[in-house]
Formats: sequence, C-alpha cells, structure tokens
Amino acid sequence: MIYFNKLFAFIQPIAIASFLGTMILIFKSLKFSQILLKILFGFLLAILLISTSATFVINTPIFYSFEFQKNNIAEITQIPHDELIRAGKHIREYFANEEQYLDLHVYQNGVLRSIYSEKEISHMKDVKSLINGVYALATITLTLMVIVIIWGIVLKPHQFISTLVKLLSSSAKYILITAIILSVLSLLAFQQLFLIFHQISFANDLWILDPAKDYLIMMFPQNFFLEATLLIGLLILIECLILIFLPNLNKGKFIQ
Repeated sequence: MIYFNKLFAFIQPIAIASFLGTMILIFKSLKFSQILLKILFGFLLAILLISTSATFVINTPIFYSFEFQKNNIAEITQIPHDELIRAGKHIREYFANEEQYLDLHVYQNGVLRSIYSEKEISHMKDVKSLINGVYALATITLTLMVIVIIWGIVLKPHQFISTLVKLLSSSAKYILITAIILSVLSLLAFQQLFLIFHQISFANDLWILDPAKDYLIMMFPQNFFLEATLLIGLLILIECLILIFLPNLNKGKFIQ
C-alpha cells in the first residue's frame, strides 16, 4: 500500500497535466477533435459517476445495517446486530486508514474474539487495495472534471457553460443505457459476473471462502454484493436522469 500511495502521488500530477494539455488542444481544435472531446469527456464522466456512487455505497452505514437485518446475519453468525454494526464501521475505517491488516474483534455469544481467519484477513488486504483504487479513481476524475470546467470557462467564457450542459446531457444518455444493460445482466447472471469480477480483480485464490465456516462470507454473502451493485446502478440512473434533463432547467424550473 505504501508503494501504491507513492506511485499514485507521482502519477497524479503527470496525469492531470497530460489531460489538461489534451483538453486545451481539443478545445482549440476542429470538428474531429470535438468528437474526440465528447468521447473522452463521456468516459471521464462515466468513471466519475461509477467511482463516486461506489464510494457512497461503501461508506453508507444504513446500507450495512439493512443488509445485516435482511439477510439474518445475526442469527447465522450468532453475533448480535449491534456488534455487526460495529464490525461494519471498523471495516469501513480500515479501508481508509494506514493499517495493512484488519484487526477485528467482536462479541460472539458473550465472548470477545477475532472472527476472521488468516486467509480472510489476507483477502481483506487485497480488498482494501481494490477499494483504495476506487477512491483514487473518484478523486482523480473529480479533479480532472473540475480542471476541464475551469479551463473551458477560461478559454471560452461566453459559450462554455451551455456547451458543458449539452455535453453532460448527451454523455449521460449513453451512460444511462449502459447502466441499465449492466443492471439487467446483474439480475440475470450475477453469480457468473461476480465470479469473473473476482478472477479479474484478484491475483490469488484467497477470495474462495467457505460459507459454512468463514465469517467474512457469512457476514457479507453474495446477496449483499448484488444489492450493493443494484444500489450503485440506481444512483447512477438518478444522476444520469438529472444530467439528461439539465438543459431543460432554468433557475430550478423546467422551461415551458
């Protein structure tokens, strides 16, 4: 993680400078570059919406509480609901702190104990790296979006805002269609997609856990991740709808 942070700190200013230079050239270019601008901007917006929506869901305590209750996790694990809530908070804090390994103790049947095996703790280290990657994407894309907007206003102060609104709206339409398709696929074949996701995201088999004895998968079953994915999709859908109707808004009211 230390090496990742150093690499990220080194790459970020280079990426921002490169992207900024590209945007400046594009804003000054002809029709072909305007098409390229739309593609780049749409890609940037898609990454921004996905990463920020995922970040929101990952850090929303009420979602964890709802899933623990809905999936009867307290009964399955014999861990009280309040302890599950505390465990969820500890895990979210672990994603954001500098600790390499998760050190989680909860009361189970009145006894304070560590519930995760060495294999599960090692897997959580990999999960933390993945989550931090999501956080980094959200930070980078938001930074780049702000830079594009500022430079757009500087270069074309009289027409950029209207151009930006149209660009946001048109990009959101394609993102919305993609999000709907992926949401439907998640409903129809989530187990297969979830397996492919793990095979791509992790370079080891630490994620292969036993639901009969491994508390990590007991606390966070596949249904937890299905509904997290659908919630992320719902947030993206709402965000896209807002952006699509943005050109029709005038001081908070629809233009008649």
